[in-house]
Amino acid sequence: MTREVSSKGQGVALLDILASVGMLIASVVIIVATFWTPRRPPIVAVARGEVALPANPVSMDATALKGSASAPITMVMYSDFQCPFCKTFAQGTLPRIIERYVDPGQLQVGFKHLPLESIHPFAFRAAEAAECARHQGAFWEMHDALFESAGRYDASLFERLLPAKAADRASFDVCMSGLADRDIRIAVEQAQTLGVTSTPTFFVGRLNPVGELVVEYSLSGARPFEEFDRILMRAVAGPQNDKESR
Repeated sequence: MTREVSSKGQGVALLDILASVGMLIASVVIIVATFWTPRRPPIVAVARGEVALPANPVSMDATALKGSASAPITMVMYSDFQCPFCKTFAQGTLPRIIERYVDPGQLQVGFKHLPLESIHPFAFRAAEAAECARHQGAFWEMHDALFESAGRYDASLFERLLPAKAADRASFDVCMSGLADRDIRIAVEQAQTLGVTSTPTFFVGRLNPVGELVVEYSLSGARPFEEFDRILMRAVAGPQNDKESR
């Protein structure tokens, strides 16, 4: 009888010990889960209003260009004709950039479509009009007109702008039936690959031997001309001068 009681007591004590160990392990697990997080890839710090530099050169396919092809620097913008910040840039800052850098042959400007259709219902149709005008040699005229009309395309824009370029109305209408979609979708997919999610976004750099943009600077938003001026001056001066100025 004494041995039986003793065995039961030892069994109870063992169960108490195991329960205590289990509670201790559970406490440790809770503490670790609360204060420890798994290692993740480092997040690249991006200054306000800037986007990360692309790791690879940017294709210049589906890009409307303005300026000399031999210009040492190229600036590509992702833009949306219904975006108010894009309009501010197009009407206020871009003309000053053209006067100071494009006209003297120091800069080539490129436009890529990024219509934000979820918030701008007229943006894609406007992009089609601009792209079709590009095929008629009148992209920048349509660019200016679309921003003036807040991104709303109608046939009167063709009548007003393209006759001066001896445009073919029939070809333009065929293009507007969906032929321009491909180039717009290419630009949108490229923007998504680059992590571009807002407009306007700008990449500044130099073209490599195969015509791709090797990006040296990036920024986004309706920045004042002075910010573009500082970046473009550094880009034109070259990497060595930029390194020495830092």
